[in-house]
Amino acid sequence: MRNIYISFFLLFSVVPALSQKIITGRIIDKTNGEPLQYAVIAQGHTGIPVNSDKDGYFRISLGRKIDSLDISIIGYKEQSFAVSKIAHPWIVQLERGPVDLESVTITPQSNNASFHTLSAIDLHIRPINSAQDLMRLVPGLFLGQHHGGGVAEHIFLRGFDADHGTDVNVSVDDMPVNLVSHAHGQGFSDLHFLIPELVTSYEFGKGPYYADHGDFTTAGYVAFHTADVLDKSTFKLEAGQFKTGRAMAMIDLLSEKAKQRGESAYIAGEAAYTNGPFDWPQHFSRLNLFGKYNVNINPKEKLTFTFSTFSSQWRSSGEIPERAVDEGLTGRFGYLDSLQGGKTNRTNIIGRLNSSLSESWNMQNQFYYSWYDFSHRYNDTFFADDSVNGDRLRQAESRNLFGYNGKITNQTYFKNNIDLTSSFGLGFQFNKIHNSELSHIDD
Repeated sequence: MRNIYISFFLLFSVVPALSQKIITGRIIDKTNGEPLQYAVIAQGHTGIPVNSDKDGYFRISLGRKIDSLDISIIGYKEQSFAVSKIAHPWIVQLERGPVDLESVTITPQSNNASFHTLSAIDLHIRPINSAQDLMRLVPGLFLGQHHGGGVAEHIFLRGFDADHGTDVNVSVDDMPVNLVSHAHGQGFSDLHFLIPELVTSYEFGKGPYYADHGDFTTAGYVAFHTADVLDKSTFKLEAGQFKTGRAMAMIDLLSEKAKQRGESAYIAGEAAYTNGPFDWPQHFSRLNLFGKYNVNINPKEKLTFTFSTFSSQWRSSGEIPERAVDEGLTGRFGYLDSLQGGKTNRTNIIGRLNSSLSESWNMQNQFYYSWYDFSHRYNDTFFADDSVNGDRLRQAESRNLFGYNGKITNQTYFKNNIDLTSSFGLGFQFNKIHNSELSHIDD
């Protein structure tokens, strides 16, 4: 009798497993070989679709009588594949196409895929000329600028006056942009070192807290990701009103054979200048340099090095009293103190190692270093406090920033294409701040 029970148990355990066919694969961009995150793998009009992960991998359990799979993602041509002709390992190369809303698949699942789809649409169709334009892609996020073009923008999100980043966590390639204990304000997040054309995707979330994004997420977070591989070298030249000009270049450094070996490298540069619409010209200038190198150490490990540096200087008309405009002392775009302005620099180095430990486990180790310098003169109250020398102030600091992010991720699959992602992380940051200053100046 015991043997009969065991036989029945094996029968009912094995038969359902055999009735389902499991297909695994990876989806990449045909042009540059980059993995495509959140691509939709659908079983026609039946079954539950799945999404590819951040490295382009997916796993799908086919229902009965399913003979084809449809793969789509915004900005790429949809493809259909016969199940009988799928080989192992299965690498799907998707060709780029027009941004077509018909390729958007609505599913009952609630995950980041829906937000990623909306983000991809905005990133493809909206004109992006600056890092500030990238920030404005986040629904409900507004920016203001009140101390000249070189200071980090003032952020408003979810009803929060988030100052210059106090309540919004900002990161680029998992490196935090926010600076703790900054002379101008806690969480100061100057994103001007980011060249907008290099951003391939971004994520966002509304507060109040995300363990994987750390501090400053009371209102939310914004995370940008730059390209690992360039499609082609590009040069751009722009000009506009108020003596505004911008030049940008992205240069692919390695050959197609190197890319096929899993090796890529590129550099990008940007130069921008504008006087702005003000009576006192800003003379705002910014120089950016960015480089990235990737190499596959072996089929399961990828090493990435990123370098970026920028330098900016400006002068500003600053804030002016409404009373001064009403009484005709100055115009709306005028000024009362011509000695406001500043300069800033930031250099970043990032090293990241991605390791695939198994089909279910992945580990990421990332070290980063930043050197930062900031000097700013401003005057918000003019002669309200000091009627003789005036109220002009100076903020300044220099710092060396060291940090580490580590994460282990597990992907567990269940029946009916339901999966569970578990992440375990560790991070730390050390800031060595020099010459932090808030002082009164009368020169």
